[in-house]
Amino acid sequence: MSLNAQQQALADTLDALVRYVNRRQRLVREDPAQSDEERMLRQHLVLRFLWQHTSLLEDFVRENPEHLSAPLLAIAQGLEGVLYGSLFVEEQGDHTLTLLHDTGIYMVDKPSDMELPVIDEVIELRCALIPLMGTIVALPPFTVLGTVPSSFATNLLERLAARGNDEPTSNGHVLYERARAWQKRRASEEARRAADVKVCAPGYHQGPLAGIDGEDRRSRRQAHSDAMALRDGSFRQSMEARSIETSELPVTLEEGLTLLDDEWLCDIAQLVMGEEEVPDLPHGRLAHWLAERMPQQKHDLEFALMWCEQSQFDLMRHLMHTNPYSLDGLTPSGSHGLYPLEPQVFFIHEGASLLAWMPPEVASLMSQIDIEAIAHARERLRIAAASASGLATMCGIISISKAHELYSRVVDDPLERGQYEEALSALSTCASRDGYALWQHEGTDYVISVEISDESALARVARESYAERLVIPRSTGQDEDPAVLALTIEDEREFAQRLSEKENELQRLRLSLLQAKDDCPPHELPKGMLDNEPIQALLETKPLRDLRAFVDRHIPDQEDDYEFADLFARSVIVSVVLMNENYNDTMDLIRLYAMLGCEGTPFPDTLGRLVTNAYNALPRWQHNGWSLEELTEHLSGRKRFFAPDGRELPVSADEACPCGSGKTYECCCGNVA
Repeated sequence: MSLNAQQQALADTLDALVRYVNRRQRLVREDPAQSDEERMLRQHLVLRFLWQHTSLLEDFVRENPEHLSAPLLAIAQGLEGVLYGSLFVEEQGDHTLTLLHDTGIYMVDKPSDMELPVIDEVIELRCALIPLMGTIVALPPFTVLGTVPSSFATNLLERLAARGNDEPTSNGHVLYERARAWQKRRASEEARRAADVKVCAPGYHQGPLAGIDGEDRRSRRQAHSDAMALRDGSFRQSMEARSIETSELPVTLEEGLTLLDDEWLCDIAQLVMGEEEVPDLPHGRLAHWLAERMPQQKHDLEFALMWCEQSQFDLMRHLMHTNPYSLDGLTPSGSHGLYPLEPQVFFIHEGASLLAWMPPEVASLMSQIDIEAIAHARERLRIAAASASGLATMCGIISISKAHELYSRVVDDPLERGQYEEALSALSTCASRDGYALWQHEGTDYVISVEISDESALARVARESYAERLVIPRSTGQDEDPAVLALTIEDEREFAQRLSEKENELQRLRLSLLQAKDDCPPHELPKGMLDNEPIQALLETKPLRDLRAFVDRHIPDQEDDYEFADLFARSVIVSVVLMNENYNDTMDLIRLYAMLGCEGTPFPDTLGRLVTNAYNALPRWQHNGWSLEELTEHLSGRKRFFAPDGRELPVSADEACPCGSGKTYECCCGNVA
């Protein structure tokens, strides 16, 4: 059969299927007067439903309601091997695509109506792959869901290689077999999850993230967050506020500066010139004066690249190869921290497109820079700071020398002791609750949790006392304290007294923690904390995952389906680890989050067990980062295991160890002393 004949046969089969499915499910209204575009959109809606309910194909083939010929019925039967959902475009040529999926790597002809952005990142695409006459065909609709980090594609390729599925294929028979196995596996997992879910009490429901974890959960939450930001228009307003409207791209740095308004230009002049006085000049002359005095040395730009936000660094890297660089596909989450490195980079609205543009003077300097060496140095600094955040969150307070020792044990290329301390000093920030600060006591330098630092005392007192008059700085807000407006002299005196009391309280807490830890060595640094923020790393431990999974299945009707379970679990972590609250305070979170009675009982037994397990599994500052569960293990010489509902699993000495080692419990986790 010729290519045109194959395409026509497929089109005829799909038309018949769409009519059949729509008659059964009543998905779209049929209208003889509809336009071709409307007809295509309706067909896409029906096909999307069909790809998620492939059992309808079996019914269609069995009934053959439109008396299709044998070749067309064979095509319909082959469609049972459809692969529908997220695929990842690893490579695209003019006429071909290489797509990654959890089942393998597929090469297909690029459909003529598929439009994908040409970028260096991996694109997440939703479409359907079907086997047709021994080949693989990609079917619309083609929905670009965004981009994923290159590390995601690397990890996926490694998993495929481990299963022996890393050879690209364009064979439709291979796709059919893999897709059918994948569908059965998914159906089995969904059935198992459904069996575990009890009917919720009135006022609660199962959320859309129930049973979903890992990268899939992160991407779904991110997609939901992006959709909400796009819907309320805040993202577009934010990007427009940072960009210059022009009908023609500038050619030089001076032209780019001239496009800025007076206030914007003066701000940049003050930033670049520092303490040097900026002359009072007309707009155009000030732009010329500033362009002549812009740093012209390579090391100035290297310094900026070394310490800027990661998103800014990545943008500069893109601009080395593509200048200007289109930001039209930028998502709200992808724009996090993406402020232009003015005047090294400008955001420009040219017509309907948003572009990042690097002036030629800057591009010339960039060509002289070893960007990979800077990327490597940045990564070393990031890991050093991550180790400090992790240890401060776990231990509350730890000497820099001990922090460096623990960091050096888990890092392949650690910084020297002096470099490590310099990096921590340069990167310390109070931007997040699981950040760190530096503290000195009796000649010893310490890394401490932001929660017990003097830097946070001002913000805490301001929020507790003057929330209604609080103003957060308009900049990135990471290194500036909130300001309180319109304080009277009496207010200022009271504020100073409260601040002094809070600082003294934190000082007493720091000293008591030092004393409590004398006989307890600090906990080893978990490697997972080098890749995630500490609270997020703790959120991925089994007791917290079990807790989050339960809440996912019992969300109060009025709460956000995509945020509530993570917020609840994070609050338990903050309560136990950072707020140092006792067991009863932590259990009160059940009432605070309106979770009392979510199982239809006076007190939620399962939720109570899960919160208890999380409470016992989280690190304690008083014990130098060791959890109560770990201390119990040390005393008893045996590790305990828990079911997803929080009940302890009874394990006898001669049973297989639940950790999966293949040994008996007695010879494995039943003997950890």
